[in-house]
Amino acid sequence: TLPSTLFLNTRLVSLDLGGNQLVGTVPSELGLLTSLATLNFIFNQLSGNFPTETRNLVSLKSITLTLNQWTGPLPDLSAAHSLAYYSVDDNHFSGDLPSFDSSSLSFIDISQNRLTGSIPASLLLNVSNTTLFINMRGNQLSGTLPSQLFVSTLTGLDLSYNNLTGSVPKEVMVSTNSLEQLELSHNFFSGSLPVEWHDFTFVALFRLALHYNNLSGSLPRFVMRTPGGSPTLSAAQSVFQNTIHLTLNDNFFSGVIPPLAAFTARTEIDLSNNQLALSLDSFGSGRNITWLNMAQNSLGNLSSGLFGNFSRFNELRSLDLSFCQMSGSLPQFFRAQYLKLNNNYFTGVLPTSFSTIIDTAFLPAFIDLRLNRMATRIGSGNFIGTVVNFKSLASEVILNDFPQDVDECALNTSECAQLCVDGWFPVPGYTCACESGFKLDEQDKRACHVVCGDGILRFPQEACDYEYSRFGCTRQCLPKPGYRCDATGCVAICGDGVV
Repeated sequence: TLPSTLFLNTRLVSLDLGGNQLVGTVPSELGLLTSLATLNFIFNQLSGNFPTETRNLVSLKSITLTLNQWTGPLPDLSAAHSLAYYSVDDNHFSGDLPSFDSSSLSFIDISQNRLTGSIPASLLLNVSNTTLFINMRGNQLSGTLPSQLFVSTLTGLDLSYNNLTGSVPKEVMVSTNSLEQLELSHNFFSGSLPVEWHDFTFVALFRLALHYNNLSGSLPRFVMRTPGGSPTLSAAQSVFQNTIHLTLNDNFFSGVIPPLAAFTARTEIDLSNNQLALSLDSFGSGRNITWLNMAQNSLGNLSSGLFGNFSRFNELRSLDLSFCQMSGSLPQFFRAQYLKLNNNYFTGVLPTSFSTIIDTAFLPAFIDLRLNRMATRIGSGNFIGTVVNFKSLASEVILNDFPQDVDECALNTSECAQLCVDGWFPVPGYTCACESGFKLDEQDKRACHVVCGDGILRFPQEACDYEYSRFGCTRQCLPKPGYRCDATGCVAICGDGVV
């Protein structure tokens, strides 16, 4: 436990007790440390209400309470006008949100708590002059999304897994020059997306997550360009593995998919479980779209011209058109190696030329044509080499290179270092994935390596991350001379002779 005498030195400016096995409560004498600038209790087992006397810590610049067992209201630091870093995630805090009045504020993380009530319009009393990231994921917040959150320096906002309602405010456009990620999934947002989105320019956006809401209306074009230039990624996006994620699945979007801007980075799009339709112009050039899920949309009887859209997707590796009520002859225009056309109404005979359009030289293919109404030519057998086995069962066609697939993930027999996904590629039967902050080894597809400079600090695998703690960290994720780094960031070493 923490003795109250620890907090009697009123000249103390930094208190770091992170990564210990501390238990019990924090005494109210903490409020005596009016000169305190840095407070860190990360990775302990401290519990009870956090002292209300923290409102006296007017000099505080950084507070980290992550991964403890605190309850009660959040620490109120509205009087700390130099506060830059506020991280209290993964606790049991409850009640309403406080306000912040600091022009230096750059990071707020209150995710994975038990907070209720609405997000106050006065959350940010003093607009930040620095880039600002806000994470409120995994609480029980309700009400509408206040437009005042979208300041011109906002880089990220994560409000997913709450109970928010209402529409997405048009004031998102205020943040378009800085906004890199907007995550509003698993809420109850409704109505159409702002009309301003349809042809507006998102300069830095690399992740837009709106899935599992009640949104409706037509899709915007999602234009992502540098000002005055051709569609490209900003320098900030290049840190995040050059991948754009658009997840709008499980809503009520309708109408024809518009021609999207040509992406110059790998792009993954999930539009499944909506009410969308295709046209000859849908998706535009399809350039660099590598992963596309259109399952459970009512696409109906598509002509070969419409199917031809997918032939121009030169980088497409995964395409899901299952449960789309498609009929007619099977198209011959696909390049994807993970292809799901199951549970539709395709008829006719599977063409022998089907084998020539599936490129299996790069990765094993997974092709699912089950539960259609097709027949096969007698004796066709394994006509797509050794990768894909072909089998006909009356009116059901199974085309699947994993005919005896088992769930290696559930059986814990995979060789994945971190995450396992069953029934995917590139490993037959399952594929490996990595947690945020790591990337999959490009050679063995099993190991995970930490990503330096992705804005996610994975300590101790990387000593620091120059996006996460840029002032004391090199671009090789090593501490700069005169600094020490830990899970909370980098701080200058006093008395080491390095200025």
